[in-house]
Amino acid sequence: MSGCPSHWLTIAAATLGSPGVAVPLYAIEDNCADPRYPSLAGDWVVACGKKGQIDRLVHLPSGRVVKLPAPLDPRRTGASAGTVPGTSALVQIGGATRVVVVSEHGAQELEGITRLPGEPVGLPATDGVHLVAALDGRVEALVATDKVRPSWPAATIGWQGLAMSWPWVAWVELGRDGSEDVWALEVGGADPTPIAHGPGEQRLVVSDGPGFALVDDGDVVRWRPDAGVVDRITARTGFLSAPTASGGAICWEQRVPEHDDIDIVCTDSLGADGPEDQLRPSRSGPWLLYRQAGRTWLATSP
Repeated sequence: MSGCPSHWLTIAAATLGSPGVAVPLYAIEDNCADPRYPSLAGDWVVACGKKGQIDRLVHLPSGRVVKLPAPLDPRRTGASAGTVPGTSALVQIGGATRVVVVSEHGAQELEGITRLPGEPVGLPATDGVHLVAALDGRVEALVATDKVRPSWPAATIGWQGLAMSWPWVAWVELGRDGSEDVWALEVGGADPTPIAHGPGEQRLVVSDGPGFALVDDGDVVRWRPDAGVVDRITARTGFLSAPTASGGAICWEQRVPEHDDIDIVCTDSLGADGPEDQLRPSRSGPWLLYRQAGRTWLATSP
């Protein structure tokens, strides 16, 4: 485990924002090899170094910076809040499968992780205990240390990545009519089935706590395993980034054609607007991370 003084830095608390205020995070550059990073994962910002690789996480409540034992490739890495409160979990697929859990005590690379051979098709997902990945023509979902690797055939549209709300997994496939559909499966349950499909485009699915949120022809939809679609929010989104969800709130990029502008809208009091475009939202608890004019910004709930 890293966490000794040589692995700690601190960002001044003032740079991390105050309730009701949005501030630029000058110490967190918009330079990752995958534009979906930097992003939030629990109480942490996942950030990259000069070579565009994920090399550190910033703890928002304290400003502490934890360096990873070795960098992770953001084009092959998924990140989320861990199962233990206050932690973040990252998984890299391709070559060696690596799972790293980050807490205030440091970064711990887990041992005995099952290797998933081959290159991932899109970003994988983990919570530090389970991992899911799309490989060539299949989806795999398992406890990270299990040697048995359940898999299901799937023609995933890889760049959109996978979403996990264990034991449920969701992804996007190209339908027979050429449109995009969202599929899901319950690990240990029935075979994969479409949960959102034509007419139109259903895409950009993400975890929403007990289920999933996705874009359906520009609107934002919530889906639950026991109830199906439970909410549809009229929006103009789905053109760049996926929605982002935390604690019952959802945020998304909203096109504002009358102003030739893109803002970030949330279902609660958070959001981001202004004369520049606000892009790439990432939500966790009271925080909203986003990009504006080539910089990373952080807004905090009032």
